[in-house]
Amino acid sequence: MFLIQRGARVLLLHSQRDGDGHLQQRRIHVFADVASLRRRVEDWSAFQDEIGRRCPEVPADWERLRQQAEHILATAKAAPEKEPRLLRATRSLAEALNASYDDPAVLQQAYRELRALGVALRDKLDKPLDARLDRARALLEQGRFDSAERLLEKIRQRARARLPKRRFDPGEDAPKDFLATLDLLAELLASRARYDEAVAVLEERLARCDSEEARLALALALHRAGRLEEAIEQYQRLPSRGAVRFYNEAAARFQQGARKKALLPILRALARDARPVKKCADYWELFGDLWSTDAREFLHSVAAEPMVRSRLRRLPRPGARVTRLIPKYSFPRLMERLEKPRRPRSSPMTEVKLTPFPPPRPTRPRRKHPRGRGKV
Repeated sequence: MFLIQRGARVLLLHSQRDGDGHLQQRRIHVFADVASLRRRVEDWSAFQDEIGRRCPEVPADWERLRQQAEHILATAKAAPEKEPRLLRATRSLAEALNASYDDPAVLQQAYRELRALGVALRDKLDKPLDARLDRARALLEQGRFDSAERLLEKIRQRARARLPKRRFDPGEDAPKDFLATLDLLAELLASRARYDEAVAVLEERLARCDSEEARLALALALHRAGRLEEAIEQYQRLPSRGAVRFYNEAAARFQQGARKKALLPILRALARDARPVKKCADYWELFGDLWSTDAREFLHSVAAEPMVRSRLRRLPRPGARVTRLIPKYSFPRLMERLEKPRRPRSSPMTEVKLTPFPPPRPTRPRRKHPRGRGKV
């Protein structure tokens, strides 16, 4: 990871390669300005723990990062403090009120609008959004889904009105309540099998701030809604370091009837994590509804092929990100073996015919050699 200054913001980036070998820069955190970076440097251990919890798979040299941060702080120019827009608008309004207006209708209308603005401002001060979110979570735990949905819709509208109309970076603090509201609302809609509505909420969430978890949730909602091509497109936009993306993409390909296209994501998934084939309960509890019985049998058949098993044993380390586990020229042969009808596996409940052993052959009596040595 490294720090770089782009305008007023400071970005914490990590260089990585995708499944096709292209170099990409992953944005880990965004400091809105130099003052935000200075606050984090003062409490560096807490910032280090936060990034470690959020991105445990990313290696980091924290001593070097701190030196980079101190260098940016030492060379940064002090930016003039800008007055908040709300205070500037309030001052302009006060100047306008000092002017003389003779029309009582204009004054009456201005009074009504200012009163409404005062009520909205007091509501913002008295009832923060995080308290409302806690109330919505409590309603969900109690099973009052309709009440929780209505409350989340209100929080969504209010939080949307507070934010500027732009795209936010994952490390910014301003849209946290709004994004948490959208995530909770999408989870509620998906749990009630209203997948199209959940897709609309998650698309708004990704339009405001991209996130790996939100994109996976969008792909799952599209998959369960039957919009398989769009789901595959979202799966392919996820980072290639995880196996869940490839397993789910293979399930969608198999549901489309494209067995050959499902083979490549299955091989890439097995190279990253083969535990779901060994009946890992965590994966099948979360995503088992995406797989039909035929798709599961196809997955286990691929994992049981000697060619695949030998390649998996020769991987440099578990979870290695390989582009092709099997050479391209071996795909037709592998598909031919997979499409052959297999004999059903015997189980303990299967009746087995026992053939009797042949009767023992008669043995001749042993006799000694006349001289007492050897056998006849």
